[in-house]
Amino acid sequence: IVERKSNIKKQTSKQKVKLKIQKELLRLCRQRDKECVLRDMGVGRCGGVTSADHIITRQISRTFAELDNIVCLCWYHHFQWKPSNPTIYTKLIKEIIGEAKFNYIHQIAKEEAHYTITDWLQKQEELKQME
Repeated sequence: IVERKSNIKKQTSKQKVKLKIQKELLRLCRQRDKECVLRDMGVGRCGGVTSADHIITRQISRTFAELDNIVCLCWYHHFQWKPSNPTIYTKLIKEIIGEAKFNYIHQIAKEEAHYTITDWLQKQEELKQME
């Protein structure tokens, strides 16, 4: 009998916490936005469940857990429309969230951040406390 190594990689503690943060962000953006923010913007019909869309990519640690960096998008707008229309998306999001908030998240995204697991756990706790 030959044993095979599993291709499934174990999640690190940091990855698990970031997944929980993502769930909190989804809960909060659904509570705040109620529906896809692009629903009535004339850019295609909504379709599918809503998800938490990071305005600035999730790869930027500094803005990953910032609710200001999240909008609620339906599946269609998040995964089909946005990648094909990045310029229009950016213009509409700036309009929707306001120029001040848009500029703020872009400014803090430039700040260097090296978060520890403790920092991520604190961010998760802060989001849990938000209503």
